[in-house]
Amino acid sequence: MVDSYHGLYARCVSAWGAPAQITQAAEECLELALACHHYLRDGRFKDKEEITEEIADVELMIGQLKYMLSIAERDVACWKSAKEERLHCMLNAEERKNV
Repeated sequence: MVDSYHGLYARCVSAWGAPAQITQAAEECLELALACHHYLRDGRFKDKEEITEEIADVELMIGQLKYMLSIAERDVACWKSAKEERLHCMLNAEERKNV
């Protein structure tokens, strides 16, 4: 299945170039990290809105990265599955420690 944003991603890369978009992806990730920091520091609703906005930016940039680097959804899903399994194992170990 082709991402419904495929045309948009192609236009972005055509307009600004892959290096600029990769740099932008890194910047958006940093902005999300900073928004999370603000939320932990201040815990204000405004910061939750900031996180929501930054998640949207990061998700768009992730789509562009997948497009530019020809990363298949199945490959991401495979890695995600492995990471989820690892997380389950970590949680199981943590829960055993607390019993």
